[in-house]
Amino acid sequence: MAELWEPTLTQVAGYVPWLTVSRSDPGAQSWLGTFSEDTTPNAVQAGQHITDAASLVAPRIGTIAATLYPTAATVTALLAAASLARAYRRGPEDLTTAAALENRATALLDSLVDSADDLPGSPNPLVPVLYAPDPVPWGDCLL
Repeated sequence: MAELWEPTLTQVAGYVPWLTVSRSDPGAQSWLGTFSEDTTPNAVQAGQHITDAASLVAPRIGTIAATLYPTAATVTALLAAASLARAYRRGPEDLTTAAALENRATALLDSLVDSADDLPGSPNPLVPVLYAPDPVPWGDCLL
C-alpha cells in the first residue's frame, strides 16, 4: 500500500545522483536526476526500494498529520537512497555514503516520531492505560 507521504523517484535520486546515469550514453556521465528505464537501477527497482523503506517507517509513525508528510517523505527517501547505494555500489565509498544516509535517516526518524507524538490529538503510545476490576462488596472484611 502506497503511503501518502512516500517520496518520488526524483527525491530519492537527489541523494544518490550517480545512480541516474543513462545506460544508453554512459560515457557522457551526465546525471538524469531521476530513475527511468534507462538507468541502473531502473524506475521499478528504485520504486521497490522506496516501498520497502516506507514499510520500515510506517509502523514507527502510524497515522500522522499532513504537516509531517514532507518530513516522512525525507526520512523514507534517505532510507531508500541508503538501500540503493548498498545494492548498486560502485566501491567501498558507496558503503560509507550509505551508512551516512542511514544515520541521518535514523536521527530524523526519531525526531519525526517525537513530533508526531507531540501533535494535539495524537495518541501517545507511551502513556499506560490503567485498569483494575470493580471491587467486591465483601472486600472491606478482608482488611
